[in-house]
Amino acid sequence: MPDAATLAAATLRPATPADARDVAVLWDVANAGHVASVFARDVRGGRSWLDAAAAEIARPSGEMSWKNAVVAEADGAVVGALVALKLTRRMGRLALLRLPPDQRSHYELLATVHGAYLLRDLAVLPERRGRGIGAALIDAGIARARAAGCDRLAITTHETNAAFRAHLARRGFSEIDARPVRQHARYTPHSRWILLTRPVEGARP
Repeated sequence: MPDAATLAAATLRPATPADARDVAVLWDVANAGHVASVFARDVRGGRSWLDAAAAEIARPSGEMSWKNAVVAEADGAVVGALVALKLTRRMGRLALLRLPPDQRSHYELLATVHGAYLLRDLAVLPERRGRGIGAALIDAGIARARAAGCDRLAITTHETNAAFRAHLARRGFSEIDARPVRQHARYTPHSRWILLTRPVEGARP
């Protein structure tokens, strides 16, 4: 992916540490408010959940690091973000069981697609949707997957996100697995997380 790609509605570029708070807000949007709920449990010393989440993104390593992020800018503001990375972390059953319930289902699904390029978190501000920004971020993820030599792209979403699932289907994604939600600030334990994948054409290991 080039350093900047001009779109009709926004401009895409690699994230920097200065984008941490904006990416944190979009991380929360992508997870229906659950990120704020999780980080609020452990904040101390007058910090907010946003301070804590932004600190996670500002780190130079880790899944949510700014190094794994692409942002979309419009009118001088960040309006969308994608955090994506190659799935290289292997987790055994005991390690999965030690995870907090609100993370376990996702990692159980991801363990089935080890080596794929994961679109970990993808979000566009609600008022900016319907302008092709999300599609452009997915294209950026495909380009990054190809550059990383990954022949498969993966993403998870909630079963109630029907419009997004339909969009992913149009982009060549297929639903291949599901796990029940164990704990979430918004979704019920009887609903499901869905894992979708699609091939990445032109990838060279």
